[in-house]
Amino acid sequence: MKQLLKSDRYHVGDIIECHVLSSQIKASGHLLLSLSRCSPGMLEGLIFNAVPEVEEDKIEICKIARIASVRSKVAVRSKDPNIDPVGAIIGFKGKRISEISRKLGGERIDVVLYNEDPLIFAINAFGGFKILGIEEQENQEILVRVPAASLPMFIGVAGSNVNLASNLVGRKIQIVADN
Repeated sequence: MKQLLKSDRYHVGDIIECHVLSSQIKASGHLLLSLSRCSPGMLEGLIFNAVPEVEEDKIEICKIARIASVRSKVAVRSKDPNIDPVGAIIGFKGKRISEISRKLGGERIDVVLYNEDPLIFAINAFGGFKILGIEEQENQEILVRVPAASLPMFIGVAGSNVNLASNLVGRKIQIVADN
């Protein structure tokens, strides 16, 4: 049950979209599958199926950070300079990302531009929020200074936004309010 979303309710005969975590053939000849709707691979598979540019290898999904049933952040980059990777994933009027979100029980999905530079990547991970300053600490933590009024948005519900951004960037991110 850990691999189902909070909103998932299924009955015998239902068709379920899920991610295969592992497979094993038992001595009896039966196939044992471990399935998940909570893994980052589930979200990646839904994006792959919904976005032709990903399937055609024109857009690369670089990293996914996910709190299943709550929120995800997906970092993407384009292999074709004529394609906006974030716009392609979101789709016209948000249609593609809305359909993916619907299949995940309304999970909020942020799509951000990947960057090799951890500071730029951290800025991207917070979307359009206003950042007053950003610096890398000696311990490789990233310190982000934000307006005091914006602090709750940067942190997110129960720390979800900053935790997902930290997981996405691969560095601990510390948010401080600047007056």
